[in-house]
Amino acid sequence: MSIPTLADLPAPPSGKTGFPWTQASAPLPATLPDGTPWPRVTIMTPSFNQAAFLEETIRSVLLQGYPNLEYRIFDGGSTDGSVEIIRQYAPWLTAWRSQKDRGHWDAISRGWDGATGEILAYLNSDDTYLPNAIQRAVSALCADPRAPAVCGGELEIDREGWVIRERIIPPVTWHSLIASHFVPQPAIWVRHRAFAQAGGWDTQYHVSFDYELWTRVARLGDFAMVRAPLATTRWHTSTVTMTHRLKTGEEDRRIIANILASPAGRALSWRERNYVRARLNYILIGIYLDDPLQYAMPLFVNWLAAIIHWLPIAPLVTRAIVGNLYYRAVLTYLHVVKHKNIAELTALRGRTGIPWNQWQSARASLEM
Repeated sequence: MSIPTLADLPAPPSGKTGFPWTQASAPLPATLPDGTPWPRVTIMTPSFNQAAFLEETIRSVLLQGYPNLEYRIFDGGSTDGSVEIIRQYAPWLTAWRSQKDRGHWDAISRGWDGATGEILAYLNSDDTYLPNAIQRAVSALCADPRAPAVCGGELEIDREGWVIRERIIPPVTWHSLIASHFVPQPAIWVRHRAFAQAGGWDTQYHVSFDYELWTRVARLGDFAMVRAPLATTRWHTSTVTMTHRLKTGEEDRRIIANILASPAGRALSWRERNYVRARLNYILIGIYLDDPLQYAMPLFVNWLAAIIHWLPIAPLVTRAIVGNLYYRAVLTYLHVVKHKNIAELTALRGRTGIPWNQWQSARASLEM
């Protein structure tokens, strides 16, 4: 696939500026400095009724300036205009389709089937790559041939694209992953051979399928790291993560139970096994805090279990519960006494006031 330029792609909607609307990553030369071609990269985007974000996602991939890209979009039969958007960009896609599937995980699994890239990734239809993300990820993998995958940082953004926070994570290892130190999925690229060696997708998981895969890939070696944001993760009420929180917790519990029952898990020390269990309890507490009244008993059980498993975690899990309840009390007060709109207050929480595609320039100006 030739590298598309801004002039090649459809004109951006009125009012859209910056990357990936009116700016693009500079096209890379066809070869690395040593004369070898850039490794082929397959990017897969699963899509279903995300027309509000989909075009931005597509352009953020196509305008990476990467010279050896395979880009596939599998849509689940959208009815909101997504298919019309995909058709506009079809000349620059390796493959696309729109038909009913079994869900998010099914589209990604099928999208990676038959992929020709040496390196694989998937980018959800409401997330984006930052400029030069693919180049930086591939360069990190080329510099560390033993790494099975590479992970970068992320910008968490809201529905409108305002940055909530920048998240740069510590080194990714098997031990960090099984202790529920989660990684930013849009900022991960995995070697095709490592994906195959790890056994591919485990289709019994429909929400935490990526986390489960990363735990197996990390058994092959520590991930290469890029200590900078490479992608955005958009948080809004219709994301898979937000709409399937309880199911995520159930699958995470099964994943950890299976790992601890495996030979590798049984080889862990008693201390580390208990730390892993306590971290899982902490993650489940965060899920049950979505509705603390309905899930009061699971909250208490997981709080107590976390402390029993790993006493030093007591301040962390206690602060999580107390902080959440305090925040809810403040919202209730503002709504009842001050007649404020809770939805508006929640939307503003944590917002930095900087659009994601201006974050890097804003940071640079602050550091000068």
